[in-house]
Amino acid sequence: MQKALFPILKTWESQPMNSGSHKDTKAIDFGVLNPYNDTKLIAPFDGKIVYVDSQAKGGGIAFESLEKVKYANGYEDYMTLWTGHDNKPHKLGSIFKQGEYYSDMGTAGGVYIHCHLEVQKGKFRNPTKITSVGSYKLENTIEPYNALFLREDTFIKKTKYSWKREGDIILANDVKRNEEIPQIKVIASELRIRSGPNVNSNILGFAKKDGIYNDLEVYKDSKYIWHRIADNQWVADNGKWLEILPTINYKELYECELKKIENIKEYIEKIDIIINKVWIMI
Repeated sequence: MQKALFPILKTWESQPMNSGSHKDTKAIDFGVLNPYNDTKLIAPFDGKIVYVDSQAKGGGIAFESLEKVKYANGYEDYMTLWTGHDNKPHKLGSIFKQGEYYSDMGTAGGVYIHCHLEVQKGKFRNPTKITSVGSYKLENTIEPYNALFLREDTFIKKTKYSWKREGDIILANDVKRNEEIPQIKVIASELRIRSGPNVNSNILGFAKKDGIYNDLEVYKDSKYIWHRIADNQWVADNGKWLEILPTINYKELYECELKKIENIKEYIEKIDIIINKVWIMI
């Protein structure tokens, strides 16, 4: 699964979220950073241009992922990157591979040269609402820093947000209860997540107290029982730190109940035969 990558290599944050023309939105503007003069946008993932707005309205482009991608906050879903002000956008339906040049900063809509950027979770939804300052209000948006990873050579000057790098480790998220698969619930506070099933492995972070995690693999050493909750992410249990949640095989239960019903039908049929014989004798 591809990680969604920030599309500009060298830039500066010219307008943050929920301010100025971005009031009531999670949009961020990025300008041209001297001396790099980097104005090109690189495809954040394998994707397709699914919407192109008019130049008069700002030349907005909706670039939708072809498959689900990994978000910087660990979420996995389709993603739509909305960018604005490209003066000569590519045609609707154009497909680009991750890392390919696909757009530019620009001045469409009569603005200074920059890139307006928003992230929409899932597949593209055409904006139907307008903010109090007259801008599009996209549905189902997420903060760009919670969606996009920075490449190792990406630099954003004057940013007020904390961004994750492509090489950063993403800790497993807790999940919803699913009785059909093995799961664990964290009872202990500050239970360490380690890179391997032993106390000498690197500490990556901490599991969420009362959080539920999928139990992907179990390993027992002389002191602890280790549970893998993601690739290269393990938590230990001493019998008090975790609750092992029971699984329920609904298919097996259904088949068992169906068998009971069949047995009852056979029993009723036998009783009917006996009753009929008695009536004949009478």
